Amino acid sequence: GLAGFELFPRDGAVFYNDPASQRAGVILVDGSVKPVLKYDPADPSQGVLAQPGEGVEVSDRTGSGPALPRPVRTTPTGTEEAARVNPGDLVVQVSTTPGVAGTPVGLRVSARQGRVTTATWSFGDRTPQVNGVEVSHTWVVPGSYRVSVRARLDNGRTGFRDVVMPVLAAPTATTTPTAPAPAPAPAPASTRTTTTTTTTTRADARPVASLSVSPRSVTVGDRVTANATRSRDDGTSLSYRIAWGDSSTSRPTNGTASHRYEKTGTYTVTLTVTDSARQRDTDTATVTVGEPPVWAGGHGKCYHGGAMDIDNDGTTDWSLGEDGLTLRGPGGFTAFAASQSDHSSSYTDCESASYERTSYTLEEHQWLRICLMTSGGRMSSVTVVQVPEDYYETMVEYDYVVW
Repeated sequence: GLAGFELFPRDGAVFYNDPASQRAGVILVDGSVKPVLKYDPADPSQGVLAQPGEGVEVSDRTGSGPALPRPVRTTPTGTEEAARVNPGDLVVQVSTTPGVAGTPVGLRVSARQGRVTTATWSFGDRTPQVNGVEVSHTWVVPGSYRVSVRARLDNGRTGFRDVVMPVLAAPTATTTPTAPAPAPAPAPASTRTTTTTTTTTRADARPVASLSVSPRSVTVGDRVTANATRSRDDGTSLSYRIAWGDSSTSRPTNGTASHRYEKTGTYTVTLTVTDSARQRDTDTATVTVGEPPVWAGGHGKCYHGGAMDIDNDGTTDWSLGEDGLTLRGPGGFTAFAASQSDHSSSYTDCESASYERTSYTLEEHQWLRICLMTSGGRMSSVTVVQVPEDYYETMVEYDYVVW
């Protein structure tokens, strides 16, 4: 049947509504009555009348979907403004008016100042209240219904808005003389109400790697520091991996690490940063590594049974046996054949030597170039020639450089 007669007390006044007719209005505190014309009873299909302050906005669409129009702002006046907590602050939009029984109607509430965060709706047909800023409702029975919405704004204020929604009977299909009339579509068995919620998720941005290396030019054994702390991400979790270019890596937790290179050359240092979503980015820098400064060097003689300390640390670096032919190097060395004019070895030759020998037997008048590791752990290049002076005494002359 039709919805019953309705009374809504609020702020010293009482709103009344007869869903079965055009009658509605306000009963004031002094007992006087101010009628409100909901629609023209002579032509109900024209829907809600455009009364000042009514706050109803209608889509230009004629379909049944719940899509809503852009807002049309009106200003409340008179008794309506006095009866509301926040006069004129709320606007109710409907997708179509009048509604049609059995067809969903979309409704949305908005505010002229501020943003609506929550809303509770009553549809005047004794169905349960529904929460949502934007909702859809289906009236099953034709009639005139007062729709009430209570909304809370982002500034903490609460507002109310009542609008009258006329609902017409669903049209019946037309018949032709040559075909039987189709059966009318059955009315829905129950009222359906839905609430739409939209959630926006921001995409996770990729991290950005930033690497600085200091100093960029060093000698063998000097310390190089890599700094990745200027790398950035939209989160708080970044992991760092630094590849030094010589098969060594570091994984600092604070974004900085140090390294010493053992050989000369130009190295590419690569930083890789990874965020919590396993997204990666890289940055690179180059480091040039040169020869270290010379520690000691010169020319010397060694007689059979003698011991040489070429790095001046008080320990034997190499010796010549009693036979005047056997060279011994406790720290290890690599021997190369040399010519008389070849009195030195390059640093790059010695840094790649194996230092596996500890002894070597000279041949008479043999020139020999060796890369020798001193007992103090320094690398050296020694060029020697065996020079026999007489049958009983043998001497070796040599040139050397120690790094």
